[in-house]
Amino acid sequence: MSHIAEIDRNFAALTVEQDGMRTWDVRKAPFSIHGLYRPEEGGVFRRMPQEVADTVNDGVKDFCRLTAGGHIRFKTDSKRFVLKWRAPYFCDFPHMPRTGTAFFDLYANGQHIHTFIPNDPKETADGLLAEAMVTLPFDGMNDIVIYFPLYNAVYDLSLALEEQATVLPADPYAHTLPIVYYGSSITHGGCVSRAGMAYPAILQRRLNTETVNLGFSGSCRAEPAMADYIAALPMRVFVYDYDHNAPDPAFLEATHEPFFKQVRKQRPDLPIVMVSAAEAYLPGGWDVRREIIRRTYENAVASGDKNVYFLDGHTFYDGAGGRDCLVDNTHPNDLGMWCMANAMEPLLKKLL
Repeated sequence: MSHIAEIDRNFAALTVEQDGMRTWDVRKAPFSIHGLYRPEEGGVFRRMPQEVADTVNDGVKDFCRLTAGGHIRFKTDSKRFVLKWRAPYFCDFPHMPRTGTAFFDLYANGQHIHTFIPNDPKETADGLLAEAMVTLPFDGMNDIVIYFPLYNAVYDLSLALEEQATVLPADPYAHTLPIVYYGSSITHGGCVSRAGMAYPAILQRRLNTETVNLGFSGSCRAEPAMADYIAALPMRVFVYDYDHNAPDPAFLEATHEPFFKQVRKQRPDLPIVMVSAAEAYLPGGWDVRREIIRRTYENAVASGDKNVYFLDGHTFYDGAGGRDCLVDNTHPNDLGMWCMANAMEPLLKKLL
């Protein structure tokens, strides 16, 4: 049987053509990397310092190296983009494509253009060497954003552009203090088709703001060490999306309010948005969990807190098909993430 790419070329990866290209180190100006620590050459990108992650839990210890929320910004009139990177593996899930878990995603002027899909990754002694190309369908100077993979580690990253292309720094964000998101696999990005469709990335584009994604699949447990780390971050708004990874309502009740109070004690004026689980239906105690989060919010308001907010995740998918927003009864697909962003955007826009 023929491979489908032999019949329909739209299913084939783009052939990499490097003639007339110049290679750049995206860790250096005029490029800017956001949402990640920028390592020295050969270093692994991280979402938080390894020495802090090691004190939280085993999931955060490992998953801080997964590059969710990281992105590169710059301007250029190059039409061709060749990205080369090393990864220890390509992450595969049964319910999420590699275009979301393992590959980079390119936007130009706020429009999605293409995902960097490697044609023939090479096995090396320290993992995979991948190379992929994206071509813009239009000319002129363009604002470029390249999102890192959601569930892969990345190192040895370089970008080739047309040799005669102009490359300039991106315009500063309208809001340079970030929105910091802390949450479960949903915040992390599961299970969208590509990195630019995770809800923090959608909101980053819509609100023209810095973002930090601290979503950790299965590992958002509201530990004091994480509260201290988050409280010390420079930020404009904190989105506290802690629900799904609490193993039961009793655990949630024992940890949700103390975590909030620990952050609030160190950041008395910080806007904090509490989010209950985004659910299309509420079996098995999710309504109880929502009320626990609402109670944290109401207690804060009753104590005189004027900068705390509550968003009811049970309403996020209203009007968009409910379960049609989900991949597996839990994780949102692209439509679900779009609905989550729609629900959060008005409040976050106001707070910014």
